[in-house]
Amino acid sequence: MNVIKNMPIKSKLIAIILATTVPIMLIGIWIEASISITNMEKSLSENSVALAKNLAENSVGPITFSDKKGIERIAAIVTSNQTVTDVMVYDHSGELFFRHHQSGNQLESNFKPIDASVESDGNYLHIYRSINYEGNNLGLIYMRVSRSNILQEMNRFIIEMILISLFLILISVLLAAYMQRLISKPISNLVHITQSIGATGNLNTPILYKATDEIGQLYTAFNTFINTIKSRENDLLHTNKKLIASENRLKKLIESSFDGVVIIDQNNMPTFCNQAFLKMFNSNFETLKQFKINTLLSDNEMVDRIINNSSGINDQTRSAIAEVTAKPIGLKHFTAEFTAVHIEIDEQPMHVVTLHDVSYRKEIESELQTQTEQVKTAELQRTGYILSLAHDLKSPLNSIIGFSELIKDENVPSEKKLSFANFIGKSGRLLLHSINTILDILRIEAKL
Repeated sequence: MNVIKNMPIKSKLIAIILATTVPIMLIGIWIEASISITNMEKSLSENSVALAKNLAENSVGPITFSDKKGIERIAAIVTSNQTVTDVMVYDHSGELFFRHHQSGNQLESNFKPIDASVESDGNYLHIYRSINYEGNNLGLIYMRVSRSNILQEMNRFIIEMILISLFLILISVLLAAYMQRLISKPISNLVHITQSIGATGNLNTPILYKATDEIGQLYTAFNTFINTIKSRENDLLHTNKKLIASENRLKKLIESSFDGVVIIDQNNMPTFCNQAFLKMFNSNFETLKQFKINTLLSDNEMVDRIINNSSGINDQTRSAIAEVTAKPIGLKHFTAEFTAVHIEIDEQPMHVVTLHDVSYRKEIESELQTQTEQVKTAELQRTGYILSLAHDLKSPLNSIIGFSELIKDENVPSEKKLSFANFIGKSGRLLLHSINTILDILRIEAKL
């Protein structure tokens, strides 16, 4: 079956035509030859038997009277037939009475004590016929009849079959060649065009076929396929341009960032970084790409956890953030805000790591913390002073109010009232001093 599958279409067409025509023609010729030969066999046998019967009936007198001349005259009718090669006449005792040999190998005596029989050895018919008269057996007629005419007819049929077969083969080849031009050639052209497209990648090669048969439909489908590929290729080129533009914008954005940005692969190895990142670590990319991002930062477990937490689930991008300590080469360690974002580049999982130097912010926060503590201390001192000052205000006021009530009392002696007035004046001056102190504090706070 593989041999047939791998045969060219032309050979397949020849095989199909021969397989459908030659057997039918040969069977028809064989049937015709069989019928014709059978009829010839039957005719030859019947004619030969009739000749033998006629010879036997006419040989009664000559064989009874031993008249060989009479047998010769009677046998001449039989021997004039070209198919009869031998005639032998035997008497009742089996002795050869008459013999005639016309062609072929001369036979020996061929007597058989039978009444009538027809036998064949392929080349000849052997006919036996008894000579009877009134129930008495007077002798035997033997005839050998050549089947050469039948054999010639058979040879003629064989030659005809061979010639017809050759003619059919020639017609099949010519018909296959014509059909091959109609079927195989367009397909071969399509194969050559396909190979040319595969070799050159040129999808603009013209593919023309005007017929609307199955091959035309194949060409139409192939053109549709090529147009689809061209459309997909244009879409791919457009998408690729957009990706390149996006990649360039991303790189430009990364390069313009003041934060250190590095892209790492699945093994946490750097694949790209910006100048800010190189400046942070006081190195070049050729050196940094030999180190995992974990080795450049403290808290390796935290870094791994952040990167793992940023990995996408069901292709959804996630991010994680934490503070770590960066360890630049030959420089002081600094605190940085570490951010990891999961992305995919060329269907490969990656992470975009951003380092934001927060050491200055940490210094400011520390200074603010110190100042805050100082302010809290000052507030506590101020509160204590105000409480003390409030007590200082309360005491003179109580004295003024108390001595004022005593002065109003008529039962108090005048000299006592004078003493009370002195106490009121003293308390008033003390109160004025406290108020001036409060005003001074308010002025100072207002200036601050």
